Amino acid sequence: LKEYNEVLERTEGVMPDFVNPKYKDEAKTIFKKPTRLECMMQDFPTVLEKEETSKVGFTQLAADLCFSPVKNSVEDGCKLQEKGVHPGCAASGEADQYAAQRQFMRAIGCEVEDAEPVEYNGIKVTPGPAIVLKPDFACCPGEYKLKFPTPRKVKISARSTLVVRGPGVIIESLDLDGALVVDVDRGEEAVIRDLVVKNEGWKFDPQEDGESEITRMRGYTILRKEAKTVEVAAEPLSTDELEIEKKDSEWLVETEDTPACVIL
Repeated sequence: LKEYNEVLERTEGVMPDFVNPKYKDEAKTIFKKPTRLECMMQDFPTVLEKEETSKVGFTQLAADLCFSPVKNSVEDGCKLQEKGVHPGCAASGEADQYAAQRQFMRAIGCEVEDAEPVEYNGIKVTPGPAIVLKPDFACCPGEYKLKFPTPRKVKISARSTLVVRGPGVIIESLDLDGALVVDVDRGEEAVIRDLVVKNEGWKFDPQEDGESEITRMRGYTILRKEAKTVEVAAEPLSTDELEIEKKDSEWLVETEDTPACVIL
């Protein structure tokens, strides 16, 4: 990090500015919305000088595994999708999150189906199975083999929903056709073994004109009809333990000389 810090000190972290206007008409004479100066952190290599430029590299991944912006309206998303461009809206962003988890699980040998593509307010997506693996369960693909030690014994149907939270969770064998929520507090453990779940599950309910803005952006709500829940709650801390925890966290208090910080 020595060289990196030297560049930041020299540039004071300032990246080049640019203007990226959005136009309403083909002639590009009317702004769609107010434009502004912008700068991007990925422009860092452009401020490098002389020998600094010889040490630049990058890692490339498929966009559907690492980048799915949610920045466009449904109307704009439909127009982009018609042109073969990713719509970059709420429905596609959520669907891409689920899809990435499916790909990671398949890569290690889990049997995970895909739902049939559907449209929500004109946005075409593959809605499921909806898989949400919280960061404290697995924060990177390399941990999946540890969390699913016998992946060939894990099966998830196209209509299913799986939500997992907790660093102490291990899923050895699972046959899921419906909805399953595994919620385990930090410090506790749970091993999912030979679990068969079949219920009504959670369903995506299309809503063209929802009451809330969130529903209108997504184009649907989720009907939580039935789910199997596995919960392991931590024992409440005693008065002495709470006092110790309080003392251990006192160093996080903001002072005039030390900025506050947060540990996630």
